[in-house]
Amino acid sequence: MKPLGLSRRSWLVVLALLLGSQLNAFAGPRVLVALPGVHALTSALSEGTSIEVVRIPSDAAVPMESQANALSRLDAKVFLQADAVVTLSSLWRADPLYAAARRHNLRIIEIDASRSWDPVKPGVAVVRTPANDVPWAGPRDVGVGPSPYAWLGPVNAMRMAALITADLVRLSPADAPRITRNLATLEDRLRQLKAEYGARLVELPDPRVLSLANEFIYLFGEFDIFVDGWFVRQDIDWSDDDRAALTRYLRERDIHVVVHKWAPDARTAKAIEDGGARLLILDAGNPGLFADAANGYEALLRSNLDALLAAFASPIIKPTVESL
Repeated sequence: MKPLGLSRRSWLVVLALLLGSQLNAFAGPRVLVALPGVHALTSALSEGTSIEVVRIPSDAAVPMESQANALSRLDAKVFLQADAVVTLSSLWRADPLYAAARRHNLRIIEIDASRSWDPVKPGVAVVRTPANDVPWAGPRDVGVGPSPYAWLGPVNAMRMAALITADLVRLSPADAPRITRNLATLEDRLRQLKAEYGARLVELPDPRVLSLANEFIYLFGEFDIFVDGWFVRQDIDWSDDDRAALTRYLRERDIHVVVHKWAPDARTAKAIEDGGARLLILDAGNPGLFADAANGYEALLRSNLDALLAAFASPIIKPTVESL
């Protein structure tokens, strides 16, 4: 048999291709995640495995409202080199990740962290986005379907982690034992966290708040924080009548804590103070603390729960004379 007449350079090219294909065969799956909260859970489950969890866009965490635009700008190679994406598409119908990936990669797998394919295993407990229910809210202030912020409650986070695990072990069977151990470790820590903070919050004599943000309904529900009024409106849409009504409502209901997801403008902050309440800013993880990928899931929960306890433990604010 006549040997192939390949030059030395040609042999090197063939060798590089062979080595590259072998390396690809041994490389673990690449999994893309866009939602910061889901990324934190997926990273914890994949620790110590061959699975590469990639947050996209890689340069910065992007809030939910901007993800469709951010993902549309990514290079196609980001999706072509991936094996799976982790979404919340059954809960958050506008989740753009799988659609963005599927446009470029026909074979990519969707791992839905909010839906169980097993009739025995529970999916995520869904709560509807609360509607504004304070007396001065207009008829246009209604809820807008399921709230997607399921990661803000530890029980739902454990369910999400279990759903992600069920697909990760099938995606990478060799890593199944480690992924399963990671899930057990995460669940143990979250159960301890739930018990620790639950015991402290249940001792509060009056765990009532008024909420100016609707993202925290899962957190409030799992820790029995009673929301004595929802009023969610962009700062620019607040009127002087809204602020006066807020002050009056806080005084009449004797509410001492008002929750928001950001610092409102000075006039709204003054209305809260005039009503004898303190402003508590919580983190929805959108991206919040998750802007830094090094912050784990528990860091967000503890930050919010510590802030809640501190707000209720602080001395009661006396309303100003002008508000009486």
